Amino acid sequence: MQLVIVESPAKAKTIEKYLGSDYRVLASYGHVRDLPAKDGSVKPDEGFAMDWENYADKAKQLKAIADLSKTADRLILATDPDREGEAISWHVQEVLRGRRALPKDVQRVTFNAITKPAILAAMKAPRELDTDLIDAYRARRALDYLVGFTLSPVLWRKLPGAKSAGRVQSVALRLIVDREREIEAFRSQEYWSVTASLEQDGTPFTARLVQWNGDKLDRLSIGDGETAARAKADVEAGRFSVQSVETRPATRNPPPPFTTSTLQQEAARKLGFSADHTMRIAQQLYEDGAITYMRTDGVQMDGSAISAARKAITERYDGGYVPDKPRQYTSKAKNAQEAHEAIRPTDFGRDKVGSGDHARLYDLVWKRALASQMASARMERTTMDLSDGTGRHVLRATGQVVLFPGYLALYEEGSDDSADEDARRLPRVKEGDAPAKKGVEAEQHFTQPPPRFSEASLVKRMEELGIGRPSTYASIIKTLKDRAYVRVEKNRFFAEESGRLVTAFLERFFPRYVGFDYTAELEEELDDVSGGRAEWQAVLEAFWRDFKPRTAEVMEQQPSAITAELDQFLAPYLFPEKADGSDPRLCPNCQAGKLALRGGRFGAFIACSNYPECKYTRRFAQAGGEAGEDTGPEQLGRDPDTGLEVERKAGRFGPYIQLGEGKDAKRASIPKDAGELTLELALKLLSLPRTVGTHPETGEPITAAIGRYGPYLLHAGKYARLTSTAEVFETGMNAAVVKLAEAAAGGGRPQRGAARAPLRELGKHPRTEAELKLMEGRYGPYVTDGTTNATIPKTVAPDQLTLEEAAQLIDARAAAAPVAKKAPAKKAPAKKEGAKAPAKKSAAKKVAK
Repeated sequence: MQLVIVESPAKAKTIEKYLGSDYRVLASYGHVRDLPAKDGSVKPDEGFAMDWENYADKAKQLKAIADLSKTADRLILATDPDREGEAISWHVQEVLRGRRALPKDVQRVTFNAITKPAILAAMKAPRELDTDLIDAYRARRALDYLVGFTLSPVLWRKLPGAKSAGRVQSVALRLIVDREREIEAFRSQEYWSVTASLEQDGTPFTARLVQWNGDKLDRLSIGDGETAARAKADVEAGRFSVQSVETRPATRNPPPPFTTSTLQQEAARKLGFSADHTMRIAQQLYEDGAITYMRTDGVQMDGSAISAARKAITERYDGGYVPDKPRQYTSKAKNAQEAHEAIRPTDFGRDKVGSGDHARLYDLVWKRALASQMASARMERTTMDLSDGTGRHVLRATGQVVLFPGYLALYEEGSDDSADEDARRLPRVKEGDAPAKKGVEAEQHFTQPPPRFSEASLVKRMEELGIGRPSTYASIIKTLKDRAYVRVEKNRFFAEESGRLVTAFLERFFPRYVGFDYTAELEEELDDVSGGRAEWQAVLEAFWRDFKPRTAEVMEQQPSAITAELDQFLAPYLFPEKADGSDPRLCPNCQAGKLALRGGRFGAFIACSNYPECKYTRRFAQAGGEAGEDTGPEQLGRDPDTGLEVERKAGRFGPYIQLGEGKDAKRASIPKDAGELTLELALKLLSLPRTVGTHPETGEPITAAIGRYGPYLLHAGKYARLTSTAEVFETGMNAAVVKLAEAAAGGGRPQRGAARAPLRELGKHPRTEAELKLMEGRYGPYVTDGTTNATIPKTVAPDQLTLEEAAQLIDARAAAAPVAKKAPAKKAPAKKEGAKAPAKKSAAKKVAK
């Protein structure tokens, strides 16, 4: 019997169909062991030796593998064809060796697609484990561990509110924070454009004023409305005719097939998928044998696949859509290894696979791969200049005509930028033609700051800089969200207060380790380990030699000294110079004290030096503002019922609304999904909780409100979760009764966790795929996977609990031995009548005993 080990049960099931009865295929369910989450798992003083620990939830699977391995003639390690796959095979081998269950014949096979030909071919070409890839895995794992377990404690002790730092995570966060700073520093500039609406032979088009009074105009030349009005009047008065028509041929070549990075980018643009969701769907398509391996930075396709693609193109289009020679691609990405094929369908004859998101992602992969071997699109780009009779004013129109669509007949790559105005269609004209003028417009514009990163543009930028590896981008982005360092609104990343502060801290005290160039250079060194060009322990030694003393030096500083350093470092952002030249640190409240950064239990904030006499504070995230303007309370208006002022204020827990002053003031938090804050909305929030009505069965009131974990319904001590703030004000009686019934569904006595709606749905367990939920229990909040319940430690804030932390709590609870039940106390034998009661032991004897 020959035992084959793969990662997933879906992959095992598919492969077992292709092999004979002499083979057994078992899944390891991913990694089987890891470094324990405790200090000392990596020992720099012992050559970076590592203590590995088996995952508690893999005990059953490891036993099954070991039992079969003892009777197997050959062990075939067939995990994924990359560094992580090599590491999983190595871990399985080491575990079996430790259990004395390793067969003499151990072989490693890899395949890029889960198809019968690929599997059978791989079985005929076994090899040994690649020690270079294993060393590269150990180097990366040790490096990430050392950064996390050395730097994170520094953050916890010196920067209140900070959660963690990571080797690549922190650099990715810096990209988002830097973009936020660019946006805040940006000063918008007014400009105007003058355009004429024209028509020739029934075809309308527009032309822009590019020369006025003999002077060439650029985008910002017309800077005010008065000047624009004069230019508009001159265009209206002029008689314009075609002065020149320039036509240039152009060619657009198809993009290469997808890599991990470009698949994430395009799925985000066209399908709205997060990087994490894209990789999860792609993994399933790979395991089903629909596409090739999805973790790759190679852009080339196998020769047989190119032939199959060209054949499929011929069957769907005429011969002109197939280029004379097959297209060959090379990657332009920094640090690209190109060890594997690009992502492509395993069968170009299948243009549809599955349904829902699986079908949509497969369609994207299929079209991109097929288009990569199609003919180029041929265009004709036209530039038309129209001049008035004096020659002092010139209008210009640009456009293009697609002469032959080529690959564009099937696929066009998405873009993060706005549409190109050159794509407009123009009528056919010749010199001397005088198109009819239908109207002239002068339009006001303002220059725009650089856009915030989307998932697609962030992944693209990280790849350009050589930061991290494409296969890790999804988990990096997810960690930033889970840590609440960033938030996503309308598919754009916003840096949160905690993320900005962590980035500032790292830039000030660990500038080298959040440097883009240094991080990219370290990636190159790790890639050198993969290629056998560098020794993994030497790379770690060079890093640790500088990193450890630096963390020790920062750890010795007092938190107050850290805060003072950050105050100076962030001064240009916290206290920007004012237009009137006044002191930007002057307290706007007492007009005497100086503002400075302070550290508190819940993070950093700005406070007056005259505290406690002056209690002016503002949030760290509000520090910038327009040219240093006061970011204090915002007046929203007066409550028509009480006449009291309604203000928007900033607190340590976020923005809130306040009605009135002093101890009788009423306050309400502002939900993130509240939208534009108006007086009407503020009064609605202040009026909560809202009584929906009386339950028709119990006669008890149903109320709607917003709590610590979001909007909810409450009836007779039972809760039902609402999905948005709007539902708090819009949910009627019928909908409320249904939601409460659904929350309490289960019949009979409610199961644990079923009587109440979850406080938060955290996501799927990384290994078991079970849904993890945060629940409110009798003795406080806990996390559950439906089978195991784990209490949340008092040191962890429930509203900040991440999926990773929840999974660790579940794993630890599952691994713990069941609590032994207390044996019932034995009954003392009945006293015989007249028997003397035993004397009580003294307290001293009890203590001694």
